[in-house]
Amino acid sequence: MPTIHATTCEIKEGFLKKFSSCKQRPVGLCIYCGRAFCGDHGELRDQGEEICSRKNCIAKRDDLVTHLEYRALVVAQNQQTGTCGIPGCSHKPDGQCARCRAYFCLGHLDTREETVGTGYQQIRQMATMCAHCWDRRPIWTRT
Repeated sequence: MPTIHATTCEIKEGFLKKFSSCKQRPVGLCIYCGRAFCGDHGELRDQGEEICSRKNCIAKRDDLVTHLEYRALVVAQNQQTGTCGIPGCSHKPDGQCARCRAYFCLGHLDTREETVGTGYQQIRQMATMCAHCWDRRPIWTRT
């Protein structure tokens, strides 16, 4: 468990969030945004997961559950049938998704340009991804 250096909860609340931070004592650090949160603005979960109540962090938590279910499905399809990870597709795999690491046919895999990094440290690179992984990128690029 990481050390909490903040003395108060760092989650903004109320109508004017820019000016009003919660003043309670923090109980955890969000694994997604790194902010300290109190018992009212986050949850301490199993296996050291600490997640604040910010909508972007909740979206990441929920997306991770969906992604792990999807990944299990497509990897099982690859292993059991030796075909593309998309259920019902009988084509042989042509490539691997850079995110979920499952294998797909060319019809279910695309090479696209993505921007990675933040601030001045952004670079554009090509990445091969399935539609599921491409579609979830906006959730994970929010801060």
